[in-house]
Amino acid sequence: MGDVLSIVEDCIGCASAEEAAATAGLAAAGIVGVAGGAAALREVLGGVRPSLRYRNRRLRHFTPEPVRLPRMAAAGVEDKRFALLVGINYTGSKYELDGCVNDVLRMATWLSSKGYNVLCFTDADNADPQYIPTKENIIIGLRSLLSEVEDSHGNALWLHFSGHGSQVKDKSVDGGLDETICPLGFDREPGGMITGRELREEFLVRVPEGNRLLAVFDCCHSGTVLDLPYYVINDDPTKGRAAFAFVGDQFSSRNDDVRCDALLLSGCADAEKSADVTDVGSAFVELQHLETQGAGGALTSALLHTFETKGTYISIGRVLASVTRALHEKGFPQVPQLSASKPYHMRSKLTV
Repeated sequence: MGDVLSIVEDCIGCASAEEAAATAGLAAAGIVGVAGGAAALREVLGGVRPSLRYRNRRLRHFTPEPVRLPRMAAAGVEDKRFALLVGINYTGSKYELDGCVNDVLRMATWLSSKGYNVLCFTDADNADPQYIPTKENIIIGLRSLLSEVEDSHGNALWLHFSGHGSQVKDKSVDGGLDETICPLGFDREPGGMITGRELREEFLVRVPEGNRLLAVFDCCHSGTVLDLPYYVINDDPTKGRAAFAFVGDQFSSRNDDVRCDALLLSGCADAEKSADVTDVGSAFVELQHLETQGAGGALTSALLHTFETKGTYISIGRVLASVTRALHEKGFPQVPQLSASKPYHMRSKLTV
């Protein structure tokens, strides 16, 4: 577990190592291109690992015909809007952060005002023991969220995580890595993290068809944590929303076990770190009414800033462009990422 902990301690990106591993695996398999080597390529990439496919020049990226994101429950319909928020400061440990609990408190206030039923897990001093964000409790929380939408449709779900993210070796893929989130106490025993694979198996693939999930992961190495099949290649913070489109590759259609309409907004690429804002109220003055004194996550703050300044009836493309621009203008090097279960039209409205 030592290698994993060093990633968390230093939040050092792993893209170069990941890319090198993938390249070495391709070379070992004798693949110089996709043509004629699809079977070996599939063995190396695992078939469902977007983090190994992202920016991989050996793959044939394509822009599929976009589909509209279905509209979900309107604001104020409380029995149709549910949110699970997790914020961990790791107080008193060598992994301590400052603004993750604040992220959850601000997001809870904001989502509640939009009609969401909100469940929060934090390591704040006064937190109820059953809502301490251990691995066990977080998984219980995910199951609770599923129970709210069982055998129903038209629900809007929000999953938010602010804390440490990391990567572990993916045993199913030669040279691959699986992105993770770090619950409280993750370092005390092997398997203490929650992997992207576990998030999919325990939650994502169980959300019934006809429901919409917006997941926000404000943590390091979070770009493809849910392994969704379609993704926006967002590598230039100066791009406008007109330049965005979901892309796929020859493996996207194999990753079709997600039944709901899912979107993942990540704080950074798998290789990058997600930063904190020292004083959210000063950096984003539009958020001062949300009790923004103190630190917070850069992505969470930029997202709330986007909704406060652009409104909540906003397109997918505009959300990504606005958040990306806000982080760039504030001097943060991280570039947020967007992935999805289907290649949605960037003009589709989120209707948060």
